[in-house]
Amino acid sequence: MKELWLLRHGETPWNAEGRFQGHYDVNLSPLGLHQAYRVAERLAACRQDFDGLYSSDLQRAALTAKPIAEALRLTPVYDPRLREIYAGELQGLLRSEVERLYPEFHQAIQRDPWNTRRPGGESMADLARRVQEFFEELPEGRFIVVTHGGVIRAALKMVLELENGTWRKFQIQNTSITRLLYPEGLALSIGDVGHLEAWAEGLIDEPTLSVARCRKVQGTGLSKINPCTLDGYFDQRMVSSSLSPMAFCSKVSKAGSAPCSRQALSRSAFR
Repeated sequence: MKELWLLRHGETPWNAEGRFQGHYDVNLSPLGLHQAYRVAERLAACRQDFDGLYSSDLQRAALTAKPIAEALRLTPVYDPRLREIYAGELQGLLRSEVERLYPEFHQAIQRDPWNTRRPGGESMADLARRVQEFFEELPEGRFIVVTHGGVIRAALKMVLELENGTWRKFQIQNTSITRLLYPEGLALSIGDVGHLEAWAEGLIDEPTLSVARCRKVQGTGLSKINPCTLDGYFDQRMVSSSLSPMAFCSKVSKAGSAPCSRQALSRSAFR
C-alpha cells in the first residue's frame, strides 16, 4: 500500500493575480513562504514516519519542500512528472484574457475539461498519465509529494475513479494536504488547511504591532522561525526600517497587505 500526502505549493504572486502558471517558474510570495513553514511545522508535529519526500522541480514547489525536508530530515527528490499542467500559450495570462484571446478553447474546455488541451500545451488527461506513471513507480510506504493544484485534482479523479467533472469541485488551496491510498482508491483527507487556520487564530491584528510583540507569536521552534518574519528575511530590514512592521510587510507583499496578518492569510487560504 502507498499512502500519499499530496501538498500543493505555497502561494505565488501569480496565484494572487489569477494568472495561469503552468511550467513557468514563478517564485513564492512572502505569504507563500510563511505557508510553507506552517505546513512543515504541522508535518513535524504529527509524528508520522515518512519514507520519502518528492517534489516537482519547479521552484514554487521546491521552495515549499525545503522547510519540510529540514523539519523531517528528509532529502527531497525532484521529479518533472510532478509539474503543473503545461498551459502552453496560456501561461502568464489572466482568465479574462484567455476568454477574450482564445474563445474556441474556452468553449471547448467547458464541454470537455478533461480531454481538451491548452493551446500548445497539455490536457488534464495528459497530466494524469504522467502522474499515474510516477505513482506506479513508487514503492510501498508513506510519502510526501509537494506538487501543484492540477496534479492533485488529476490524482483525485484517477485514484478515486471520479466521474464527469466531479474532480473540479474540490478546492485545493495553497499548502493544503490531500491524503490518498494507492492503488486502493481511498481518500483519507482532501484539501486540509488546518495548519493555516490554527496559525491565523494565534496572530495579532493590531496595525501598530511592535517587532517585540510580533516575535512573541513565534511558532513551535522549527529553525526558530518567527511567523511574523520571513525565515529571517524581515529581521534586519524590519528592525532598521522607519516603517511599522505591518507597513513593512505590506510594502514587500504582492498581495498588498501584511503576510503576517490574519486577513492576508485568510484571503490566500480561502481564495
